[in-house]
Amino acid sequence: MESHLFYLPQKVDEQQVSRLALGPLMPSEYRRTFPVFVNSPELGTKTGTVGFMDFIDRRVTLPQSISNRGIVDVISVMTVGIEPGYQGKEYFRVMHDELVRLALEEHKDGLMFVSLGNKDLKRKLIVKYDYVPLSEKEVVKMLK
Repeated sequence: MESHLFYLPQKVDEQQVSRLALGPLMPSEYRRTFPVFVNSPELGTKTGTVGFMDFIDRRVTLPQSISNRGIVDVISVMTVGIEPGYQGKEYFRVMHDELVRLALEEHKDGLMFVSLGNKDLKRKLIVKYDYVPLSEKEVVKMLK
């Protein structure tokens, strides 16, 4: 399955937002998951026909029970979207594995998912992918 990695024209916490798009590219306005509305900074950007993950690079302080280094560099995933026809078919795993590869290539200490309003996704990350909860809406997985 083809994947694409590119920057979006927006920043969060002064960090450039990146997108991992899965499948052939299409205008973001065409996606059904997290629709793009008028005046959105995403107007005119691309997304994957299968799905996407938006993320930034972050330096975070973790409890010693998770990392004895305290301050670590992570890829912080803010948004995950999988188009309706592709949900439940392991495409999340494909994108997750690609981000793990990228994190290791960029010498990051781990991956983090933030703003998890979806309790099913949070449970899946903890049970199936060995993430550790940090808060009600954040989980982290150390890679080294």
